[in-house]
Amino acid sequence: MGDYKIETSYEQILDNFSPFRFVNIVKGAVPKTFADLPDQEYGLVFYDCDLYEPAKATFEYFWPRMNNGGVLLVGDYVCEKGGFEGVKKAADEFFASKRVEILPFWENTIGVAIKK
Repeated sequence: MGDYKIETSYEQILDNFSPFRFVNIVKGAVPKTFADLPDQEYGLVFYDCDLYEPAKATFEYFWPRMNNGGVLLVGDYVCEKGGFEGVKKAADEFFASKRVEILPFWENTIGVAIKK
């Protein structure tokens, strides 16, 4: 929706990740695609959907399934005023209730949550 344009095709994404046989790429909308995911533990999850509700749903789905030492990367956690502020709000609310500190990745806009 909106005017955000993606120039990379789904096929290009699959090709880029093809060397990593352990990676599962699921095409679709969050949280609808969660029903298609295997019931398993996760060691690494990268979220980058830019909005509050999908972020909240992602954290609620994946965090209980993360293994100890697992890392959840939150795209657009660090943003400028007027940016994707809903992601930070959802992450701060969710992880505060879990007493998990989100560490900003100093070179980009990613926040890092580590399950202990």
